[in-house]
Amino acid sequence: MVRRGLAAFADAVYQLENLRLACAAEDAAAVCECGWRVVTIAVECLALVNQVTFDRAWARDLAELDRFGARLAGLQTAIQTITTATDAGTVLAAAERLVDGTRVILR
Repeated sequence: MVRRGLAAFADAVYQLENLRLACAAEDAAAVCECGWRVVTIAVECLALVNQVTFDRAWARDLAELDRFGARLAGLQTAIQTITTATDAGTVLAAAERLVDGTRVILR
């Protein structure tokens, strides 16, 4: 499962770079879309490494993420920031922390 998580992680890095480009272009719609993609891929990677499946949609109840034994500190806060912040720089900083923390856990 860790291998599958590492394979999926490449998409998180790709989407993080797309997010950087969207921030540089000041494209608010693309920032939202790329931010959400970073979040979903990072959660997928963490679910794989933790071998967790969800009973309900985790996006509706972030408490579902508490089932991860290995997770980065502030996971829920990072997700909330990425999905609700209006400042592109804030979104990018949270996404970078999320991707970096996910990488540490996968390694």
